[in-house]
Amino acid sequence: MTYVSQYFHRFASQTEADTAGRRVANFLAFSQSKVRVRAGHTEQANQTVTERAPSALPAAWLPWRRPPRTSCPSRTCATPAR
Repeated sequence: MTYVSQYFHRFASQTEADTAGRRVANFLAFSQSKVRVRAGHTEQANQTVTERAPSALPAAWLPWRRPPRTSCPSRTCATPAR
């Protein structure tokens, strides 16, 4: 009976280790797929912006392409004291 108990505990602990290994492998596969999807999305978004930005997006969405302001809005500028 003691040998049967030892075999049971040995195989039970081995099954737990196998289960933990599969869980880690599944998590790593999920993490890698998430990174690939994010990289693909970023690349596609950058490509779309560089190809279509001047014609497809309003100028307000592209602040780096607008000319600098020449005058200041009346409520945000401080008037000089006299």
